[in-house]
Amino acid sequence: MLGALYRYLREADPRHFQPMNANFGLVDDLERRVKDKREKRERLAERALGEMERWRQGLAGYVVAG
Repeated sequence: MLGALYRYLREADPRHFQPMNANFGLVDDLERRVKDKREKRERLAERALGEMERWRQGLAGYVVAG
């Protein structure tokens, strides 16, 4: 959801910008249409977790201050 909000902020036309809360309308659609709202949100969550894992693996080798 944070990535979708960031994309909205980055790509919005400043002349017509409207602040908004996080909502599923900001998230990219699934490859296959899912009518059931619960199933759709579960698939979106699974996709997000997969993307976060790929991002985390991309950080390998970076030193984290602790």
